[in-house]
Amino acid sequence: MKCLCQSERYFLAGVFFVTTLVCCHAQVPENNKNPRKLLALIQQSKPDTGRIKLLLTLSKYYFDTEWNYRNKVKVDSALVYLVQAKSLSDSLRAFGLGQETLTQMGYYYFRCDNARQAEECFRQVIDLYRKAGDKEGEAQAWINFGMRSPLIDSTLQTIIGRFENALCIYRASNDKIKEGSVIIQIAYKHVRQGNLTLAENEAMQVLNLQKGNGPKELQYTYDLLAQISALRGNYNIAIRYELEAIKSMERIGDYRFEDSFYNALGEFYRELGEVEKSIQWFLKSLEILKRNSTPTGRFDRPGVVAVEDRNALYSLVRRIVQGLIRQHKPREAFAFLTRTTEEYPPDTDFARQLQTGSMGDCHQAMARYSTAEGFYREAIALEIATGQIDELRKEYYNISTLYIAWGKYSNAADHLDKLMAMPEGVISLCMLGDIHGMLFKIDSASGDYVNAMKHYQRHKAINDSIFTEKKSKQIQELQIQYETAQKEKDIQLLRNQARLHQNEIQQAILAKNLTFGGIALLLVIVGLLYHSYCVKQRSNQQLRAQQREINQKNYSLRNLVDEKEWLLKEVHHRVKNNLATIMSLLNSQSAYLNNGEALSAIRDSQHRVQAMSLIHQKLYQSENVAAIDMAFYIHELVEYLRDSFNTRHRIRFETKVEPVELTIAQAVPLGLILNEAITNAIKYAFPENRNGVITISLKQETDDRFSLAIADNGIGLPPDFDGVNRSSLGMSLMQGLSDDIGARFEIRNAGGTVIAIRFVSEQSLHHS
Repeated sequence: MKCLCQSERYFLAGVFFVTTLVCCHAQVPENNKNPRKLLALIQQSKPDTGRIKLLLTLSKYYFDTEWNYRNKVKVDSALVYLVQAKSLSDSLRAFGLGQETLTQMGYYYFRCDNARQAEECFRQVIDLYRKAGDKEGEAQAWINFGMRSPLIDSTLQTIIGRFENALCIYRASNDKIKEGSVIIQIAYKHVRQGNLTLAENEAMQVLNLQKGNGPKELQYTYDLLAQISALRGNYNIAIRYELEAIKSMERIGDYRFEDSFYNALGEFYRELGEVEKSIQWFLKSLEILKRNSTPTGRFDRPGVVAVEDRNALYSLVRRIVQGLIRQHKPREAFAFLTRTTEEYPPDTDFARQLQTGSMGDCHQAMARYSTAEGFYREAIALEIATGQIDELRKEYYNISTLYIAWGKYSNAADHLDKLMAMPEGVISLCMLGDIHGMLFKIDSASGDYVNAMKHYQRHKAINDSIFTEKKSKQIQELQIQYETAQKEKDIQLLRNQARLHQNEIQQAILAKNLTFGGIALLLVIVGLLYHSYCVKQRSNQQLRAQQREINQKNYSLRNLVDEKEWLLKEVHHRVKNNLATIMSLLNSQSAYLNNGEALSAIRDSQHRVQAMSLIHQKLYQSENVAAIDMAFYIHELVEYLRDSFNTRHRIRFETKVEPVELTIAQAVPLGLILNEAITNAIKYAFPENRNGVITISLKQETDDRFSLAIADNGIGLPPDFDGVNRSSLGMSLMQGLSDDIGARFEIRNAGGTVIAIRFVSEQSLHHS
């Protein structure tokens, strides 16, 4: 079945630590993750936090992406950059980066099998967070500590204790989401200990927490429940849980570990003996892995280490190879393995171990026992060196099948004894049944028939417990499918019978009519048909003539519409030019005036003319000659007034205008109101060259109601301002224009002067 450590690694990466493990990468562009480029950037950088991030990224490259015992020199290279990062973070008193550096040092020392030094680094991190009162940081540190601790049976309880420390913090803060995530980690460790009942209870507890507190990422909990069910031999339940995991994944759109879930389904079907289905799921998982990879060995999926993907790829390859062998296709399996090795070279010890074991599988299937033994022994040596205990269990099983096929029963017995010494819960029920079957053959060959019979009975009982349940569930499923299909057939049969009965009635009526009508009716029908034919011919001719006439009229109408639009644009263009001429005349007239009030009046008139001119300019420049885009219009009007009064450095304009289109009948009055309001604010709101802000907003309050507001933060209205009897031309103009468009005009003090106009769109007025 699916390797538990692989599933755990995928789950942890997705739920907790993607951001933690790659946070320094997030600060560095993707194209600068090459070690040479990183070194160049470090040399060019200043001694600040940016250099620390670069140092951490480079060190992580060496000790994480090169997790390979044959690349020990590269792994050791990380320490130099970690020490530099620690020294610089201490000197800058960069607490967060200092904690991250200590955490990465802990990762590094665990990678180098220096557990004492690694634990010292993690405890420093935890103590610093505790002294700072950062409970969230302390909990995350405990989680990182537990996750990076080597999974050795003798230390499992200690690792569980580290996760329990984080669990206490999350329970104290009532963080149900993170509480459930930590319980899942503890459940994985209990599975590793073989305590399946406790692990299942914990997983169900998490499932209830997740369903009751809103998070939708249920796929990892369902995946764990599926693994527990498979270890017990309940593969139908395991498949149901794994399908629920896939549904959850698809529901939230999180496809990061899609390949892992498909891999699990393939493994469950393989254990049930449904080889064809298992290969289909394995190939689907492999397709996803390849789609997210490059043949050079570098995988580009964000947040996932390339080495882990390469290991997952070869784990899938081995399952596909074994599936093809079960289908009696050893040469096809060997060719598939060879192609994959050439395209994706196994560049890690774990990948090499899987590839080597697969070679052993192929040669065993082709009865090349001596060659297969060499490959299996090489794979076992790699597993022992890299600490891959779960894979070592499977390799003991594989080499035992080889020795039994080869007739070397004592060698098989030695490896089966090592396998049986492992915790029972760690060995799947299906594998346990196969082990007893092999022990039966070994004892039978040695003449120990009493023990042989015991092993056979145990083998038979386990298989019956697995496959009886399987058959029962399959019968239920087939029964449901059969009843559903039968009901559909019955419904279709009734429909067919009803149609036949209706046809018989119609045929009887037709026969009766034909009998009574006779030849006379036939002649009438012929006459009617002929008449109908003539009428149809005349109708077709009329329709064709009408169609030609309609097409001609449509063509003429299109020309008229185009001509009308062109004429409208030309009118707006000429109006704009005439208004420009008026502005020029006013400008020329102002050159002969010495009276300040007259000059001010002329300038105000110019601004009003410009406000109307902009409207016509927008109309002849736009494809739509019936409406004005007020956002663009207001922006250009503000820019014009800003330039006219030279207020760029003294008065700042803020516009909050929604995308609103108005007809010219409403746009022109509103443009003049805007002009008057902004001009008054510029002139009178900020005396003695004060600085200030003028805010213009246009909002659509409902489908047909709008509001326009011009506000400033100036001196406001004078105390004696009469809001009813407005004597100035500008105020009278704004009031009169508001009345013209049926708007409600309001002016008030509010930290300055605010002019507000609320109006209804012209289209709504017409409808009403």
